[in-house]
Amino acid sequence: MLNLRKAITLPLAILSFFFNLFQTSCKFVVDVLREFQDQKAEALSLKHKMDHEVKTYKEWLELAHRLDELKGIDIWKKVNESDKYDYMGTEDRMFKLKELMISKDLHGMEWSLRTQLHRNICGISNPVLYKNCSVGTKELIENYIDQVCEMLDYIKDAPTNDAQELIDKFYFFRDTSHSFGRTALLLSGGASLGMYHFGVAKALFEENLLPKIISGSSAGAIVASYLCMHSDDEMPHCFNPSRFNLDMFGGGCGVSQQFRHSAIRKILRFMRSGVLMDISKLQQCLRDNIGDVTFEEAYKKSGRILNITISSNQKFSMGPSLLNYLTSPHVLVWSAAAASCCVPGVYKPVSLMAKDRRGHIINYHASGVQFSDGSIYADLPVERLSELFNVNNLIVSQVNPYVIPFLNANNIDTEEKGTVFGKIKHFLFQESKHRLLQMFEYNLVPKRLKFLERLLTQTYTGGITILPADFEVKNYTRLLTNPTIPEIQNCLEQGARRTFVRMSIIKNRCRIEMQLQDCLSAIKKQMVSDQVFCYKNGVMAAEDVAVESSGDLVRRTNALTSSVSIPSFNILDIYEEE
Repeated sequence: MLNLRKAITLPLAILSFFFNLFQTSCKFVVDVLREFQDQKAEALSLKHKMDHEVKTYKEWLELAHRLDELKGIDIWKKVNESDKYDYMGTEDRMFKLKELMISKDLHGMEWSLRTQLHRNICGISNPVLYKNCSVGTKELIENYIDQVCEMLDYIKDAPTNDAQELIDKFYFFRDTSHSFGRTALLLSGGASLGMYHFGVAKALFEENLLPKIISGSSAGAIVASYLCMHSDDEMPHCFNPSRFNLDMFGGGCGVSQQFRHSAIRKILRFMRSGVLMDISKLQQCLRDNIGDVTFEEAYKKSGRILNITISSNQKFSMGPSLLNYLTSPHVLVWSAAAASCCVPGVYKPVSLMAKDRRGHIINYHASGVQFSDGSIYADLPVERLSELFNVNNLIVSQVNPYVIPFLNANNIDTEEKGTVFGKIKHFLFQESKHRLLQMFEYNLVPKRLKFLERLLTQTYTGGITILPADFEVKNYTRLLTNPTIPEIQNCLEQGARRTFVRMSIIKNRCRIEMQLQDCLSAIKKQMVSDQVFCYKNGVMAAEDVAVESSGDLVRRTNALTSSVSIPSFNILDIYEEE
């Protein structure tokens, strides 16, 4: 009987053990799946808040860090290895920089930075490295940038024994800054969608990343003009929707006014004069918001370099023109912005206005020369900006209604085309574009449609491209209507949120450039304080210059006639007002 009981008990115990093991395993799997589902739900909730609800970058950043933690991206950031950049070269350079800092070898630091410093060294600016992260990238890359900035600060603060050493330090920062290049913000055309540009600019300004060089075409020209009219102290007030004169298309924003300027009225105007809109309304709106200010006056006031693209109606013109304080210092900004908005069929071409030496407003060109939309021929004037201002890093805010449908926000800065469907769509688009260009090449398209060739061939993206506006029907139905204050507020918030997504790559691409600019400015101030100034072949004595109480420099001799003669060396002018 005892043996029988033992014979039954042992199998039951084994069966109970496996049952408990199975039960525990099932519970573990269920808990893991439940935790996974909870994390997935939390991730979706965080993503929704980041895309639709947050108001500030600080709020967005907190959610982004949590999202990266849920996705396990923090582990990826700590691992240096990747086939997307030269991690071994980055490690080697960082090790050498640390050695130089430890040894305090000032000459070695300057030599190393002058010969090796550029924006995409070892591929650290590859957009793919930022694609999977909500915020940041590989820690090695961020540590390398930190190390470079720390070294630049050390060189700036290093004591100098005489005036010549200070001059040498000035030349080091000047030349290094020039070789590193400059960043520009390019604002595309897009009619009323251009209001989204304000959100992009607001986000960049609040993080001290708004470039000093801003270019705009069509609607982007209006936003760029407004931004470059104000100093940093005035800028926070510029993003208040109630400060705008909204009557850009005529008729105000009320229901009765909109009825008067309905589609029927626009069609009647088009049949009568060949255009849909009254250009005088836009000109008056721009003049009310900007005032009678020239490009040169705007630059002196804000320190920002405004650029506006326009196209001439002259048969033998040299193509689209880029207006700024170098190429057209006396042109009135509002007239240039209006000309850049003159889309054929929407607004008639206009003349540029300028100020003469007495301050009187006159025609800039001879009678009959008129200008129209710059975005059709040069939405993003990349080459000209590079020639004039040494620009090699582009932040593009793209809201052009005929461009948005063909851009994918997830892969816009990379060579990846996403899904199979995305690759097929890209192939079909490129093939159609190629066939259309062949038709233009063999003159199979009417001359009046020749402008379409330029639309197809120009570039609409940059190194960093932001798509603040969505491809939605409601955006297209209001292209030529005055935005209301709530709509402007929505544009500000959505434009800012779309910029938050790109903030990490923008910061990493711009930090060294901004550090160089800050160091150069500090050296200039030290030179003013010590009354040491650059001479063509050495040092100019302090008695040759006078320093006003405001800190501006006044030349007493003509010894520095060759001081700054290269436009792309704007940062070199030690007499430039800080």
